[in-house]
Order: sequence, then C-alpha cells, then structure tokens
Amino acid sequence: MKKTFVFVLTVLTLMSAGCGKDGNLNDGKCPVEVRLDMLPQSFSTLDEDIRSQMKINFTLENMVSGKTYEFELTEKNDFTQDASLNPGTYRTLSCNMSGASAVNMEIDAGNDTFDIRLDQQNDIVLSVTNEAEFNQWVAQMWAASEVLKADRFSRKIQFKGQIIDIGDIADYVETEYDESVRDDKKAEIYDSDAGVTVTVFNDTGEKADWDECRVIAVSFTADNVIFGGGVRVMMPARELLHSEKGLYGTPESLEGCALIGADYDSFSAVYIDPVSGDRMTVGIDGKAERVTGITYELEAVELEDDE
Repeated sequence: MKKTFVFVLTVLTLMSAGCGKDGNLNDGKCPVEVRLDMLPQSFSTLDEDIRSQMKINFTLENMVSGKTYEFELTEKNDFTQDASLNPGTYRTLSCNMSGASAVNMEIDAGNDTFDIRLDQQNDIVLSVTNEAEFNQWVAQMWAASEVLKADRFSRKIQFKGQIIDIGDIADYVETEYDESVRDDKKAEIYDSDAGVTVTVFNDTGEKADWDECRVIAVSFTADNVIFGGGVRVMMPARELLHSEKGLYGTPESLEGCALIGADYDSFSAVYIDPVSGDRMTVGIDGKAERVTGITYELEAVELEDDE
C-alpha cells in the first residue's frame, strides 16, 4: 500500500512539474498595459467582417519563472489590454498580427525586454512598421464596379488591384520556375507570396516556356483576388452559398461532405458554366464559415468530356 501511495505521489509530482508555464494575466500586482500606438487610417475603411478577424498576438515571458503571458489585441478591445503581473524582467516571445489579409500589419514592440515594477505604470506600446504596404493592400481590397457587375464566368478578375483576364495571369505572377514544358504536358507554377498556383498545358507542338503555354487552371488561397460579383477568399460562406441572397447561390454540386456545416475538415462548392465549360471550385472550411480558396478551371468540363 505504501509503495502504491509513493508511486502515485511521484507521478503527480512529475505531472505538476511540467505544467504551469502559461501565466495568468492577473498573476501579480504590477499594472501593465499593452496597446497599439496608432492604427493606419486605412484600417477603418476595411469591411467590418475583415476587421473583426484581425488580431495582434503579443507574448511575454518572465525570464526567471519561464511563465508566458499572452495578450490578444483586437478592434473589440480597441487594441488595448491590461494585466497585473509580478515584478521582474520579461522578454518578448512573439509579436505579430494574424487574420484575413494577404499582407498583414507588421507589429514591433520596440524593445526585446521590459522591466515590470510595482511603483510605476508599465506601458508596452506596439507600433505598425509597414503602414505604406498595408495601405496599398487595403486599396487593392476595394472591388471595382466593373468586377462587381461582371458575371462569375466572365473570366474577368481583380488581382492585386488590377482588372485582368484570368487567362493572362502568367503576366502578373512572380515565380522562379524556369523549366521548359514538354509538348502535350502540364506544369504547375507557384507564386507563394501571392498565394497563387497556375496550371498550364503545352499544346504548341514543341517544348515551350511555361508562360507560352495555355493556362487551364488557377488556384487562389489569399484574399488578393476578386471574382465577378465580388466573391473572394476569406469572405463569409453564407454570402456566397445562400440559395436566395448568396452571390452565387446553390452550387451544381458539393464535394467533401454530405451536409453543409457537418464536422468535416473542409468541403467545396462547384459551379459550372454550361456555355464555356469553365468550372469554379470554391473551398469552404468545415464549419461552413469561410471561403478558404478558389480554383478556376478553363473549359474543364469540355476537356473531361474529350478524355
């Protein structure tokens, strides 16, 4: 019996030793305020849904105890959060913004370490270091009326603020791909910074550079593209799929699940143009909340019928 008791006690001790590294923001009595100094003016022009997804993640670590303290600044708390910590020296573990944008704000804490004391108000002021880049991205987020009025199968898209034909996407992506494509073969070209994958098919009759081949599909995973009607990555799925009020309405088919909202990792809504054979596949997260990606295939149905 004694041995059993000692064994259980030892296990509990070992378990406790590995826990407790995550500190509570009310651990001590030193007042601390973490806030963003100034938001870029263009932030307020973003859609409310996009703004609500964006948050600043700031993490401090006590250099003695090793405990970490996580702050989450959002529009809801005016990008300010208070805490009461124990006195000591803390270091910045992480400082970044996450959310719905292809180009997020870059956030800087100003210092790598902070001395938190009881006899003072401890302010940690964060700042945006890429305001010009962020403002440029916001400008690209506005959908031009030409695109909003365009049919979803017009092949007209707004990419990085420019209105282009999706078949000409090769002129607008940046890639280090420099291999030739053999005749009658496909190749996939990646622009990871823009979140774009371009699939081309060589039907020239000879080996050719990829940008001389025919574009047959383009996939987007970032919200720097707007399709006809205003559809984009990261938009609420309900605004796309609703049978009456949705921008595209009920799709021709669903792939990856049997029921919208079921607990799946993801599923896709497929729209097909009976005239051109173009197919648009819109990826949706498993909770049917967000558009996670859009793939547009040119003459896909016709190509499949030929095989």
